[in-house]
Amino acid sequence: MAFDAKLIGTWGCRAELYPEVLELVASGKLKIASFVETFPMSKINEVFANTLEHKYTKRSVLVADFN
Repeated sequence: MAFDAKLIGTWGCRAELYPEVLELVASGKLKIASFVETFPMSKINEVFANTLEHKYTKRSVLVADFN
């Protein structure tokens, strides 16, 4: 399934610009830490519910927690 995924862009950023943006983040030239909050994937239902209720002030990023 993962190989069938399609990247289309979001929030005004075209997908073809993603590699350049990722390089800027990875190199530290673009600082995003103050704009995102990470949550373990095991909390996905809670994070989605809280997002729908506008409880977060930062962008939520789900990360694998291997539990």
